[in-house]
Amino acid sequence: MKCMILAFDGLEYNFVEIFDLENLKQREYGKVQLPKECFKEVNLGYTNEMHKEPWTPLVWFSFLTGKLPKEDNFVVKKWDNKLLNVLRTLSVKIGLSRSMRSGIGKILTSLGFSLRIFDRDDYKVPTIFDLTEKFHATNVPVFSRGWTFEFEKIPDDFDNFEDFLNSALTTELRKFNELRDQTLSFLERNIDWNLAMVYFKTLDSFGEVCFENTEKIRDIYSKVDKFVKEVKCKLNDKCFVLIISDHGMERLGKHSFGKHSNYAFYSMNRKLGLKNPKITDFYLLIKNVLEDNLTQASKPSKTTEKEVENRRSIKRKAKRHQKWKKEDEDRMRERLKQLGYI
Repeated sequence: MKCMILAFDGLEYNFVEIFDLENLKQREYGKVQLPKECFKEVNLGYTNEMHKEPWTPLVWFSFLTGKLPKEDNFVVKKWDNKLLNVLRTLSVKIGLSRSMRSGIGKILTSLGFSLRIFDRDDYKVPTIFDLTEKFHATNVPVFSRGWTFEFEKIPDDFDNFEDFLNSALTTELRKFNELRDQTLSFLERNIDWNLAMVYFKTLDSFGEVCFENTEKIRDIYSKVDKFVKEVKCKLNDKCFVLIISDHGMERLGKHSFGKHSNYAFYSMNRKLGLKNPKITDFYLLIKNVLEDNLTQASKPSKTTEKEVENRRSIKRKAKRHQKWKKEDEDRMRERLKQLGYI
């Protein structure tokens, strides 16, 4: 069975309920539990306050793998030098403070070393895209090459702050329309795929800066709801459609801005009766969808989760053994030459 995943950063459960958005709700919808390992203390920028909340790269890593970030020593940014990445891991293990690591990072950057965003080549554990060879990933966090979560720098001049927000939201809306057209075009032109996923940041951007502007929030959520309907019109009834977010949105204290809520959102066009699913549960669900085994999609099993890992582990060991065998043969040939046998 084909699986279409529409990923919306910051899609809020309560807004879907309040605006009664049927296309986003589908046949089954609800909240998703987020593990504490996916939370990070961040500076929200608009208020210059520190808050601990679900962090986009960590949540999407757990969604894609069914694992917690610590199980893969996940870091969202990696040095372009392997030795530096090893040393950074060691610095964390020995307890070097964040400020010291940051200082070292600035020195390395000044010396010409650069950081890049974690992508598909960096995974040591399987992702949902390892479950099939026929996949299509568009703008997927911590997977697609070129994906970034950086937001436009907030100006110090608060006299121009409103102009900045309007400009930033206009940019986000333009990106949404471009991705929308790209996705619909892909579905019209391609049928040879088993798994497709596309990610949009739009709702997160609007939710953070327009949380109390009901008119703007309703408008952007209506656009997203309409897009979901357009996507489903391009798919046949047998295709499994999963809508997922990495967190919701709630009011930021006494401010008019929004911040990440401690739960995410999901909906499906099949009624499976999921009970308080965790973000890590969807890896197995997608695996069962692709295997036409939906009756067990909501029943996590450690044995089945290990199958793909075992296959990848066997491949890695085989490659290492081939390399060692060749090195042994080269050493033996060299020794025979020294002894005069060849």
